[in-house]
Amino acid sequence: MPTSDGISDEDWYLVGVFAAMIVNADFEETDADVALSNLLSELRRLEAKYGRLPSILSAEADFIDDLGKRLSLQKEAYASAQEIRDFMHLTMISATLAEMYVEEVHDDAKAVFWLERLELHLIDHPDDYFESCGKNVREHLNRKVSGDSA
Repeated sequence: MPTSDGISDEDWYLVGVFAAMIVNADFEETDADVALSNLLSELRRLEAKYGRLPSILSAEADFIDDLGKRLSLQKEAYASAQEIRDFMHLTMISATLAEMYVEEVHDDAKAVFWLERLELHLIDHPDDYFESCGKNVREHLNRKVSGDSA
C-alpha cells in the first residue's frame, strides 16, 4: 500500500530500512552517520521523482538535528499535505509540531495553535496514538497554567 501521499511501497522501502538502521544504531553494528547519509540521499531521489511531498519532508525532519530546519520542514510538509488533502499527514504533522513547540521550543501559543489544528484533523482522521499525543500536550499546557511544573 502506498504512503497516504502516493509514494509506492517499492520506492518507500529503503527509507524504512535506513530509518531503522539509524534508530537501532546503538544496538547493532551500524554506522548511524552512513545510514543518515543514505536516508537523506534516498529522500532526495524520491523528491526528484515525486516532488516535495509530506512523507519526504516529514521524514527528513525526523532525522536532522537543527531545530529551525526541522520546524521549517514540518511546516512545509503540513502545507503540502493541505494542498493534496492528505488527512493522515495533516494529523501526524500537527501532532509533531504541537509536541515540538511544547517540548523543544517552549512556545505555548504556537503549541496551542498546532494542538487546535490536531484536534480538528482528528475529526477527519481519527487516530488513538495522535489523540494521545494531543492529550499529553493539552495536559502539559494545563499544568503550566495551573502553576504545576511537573
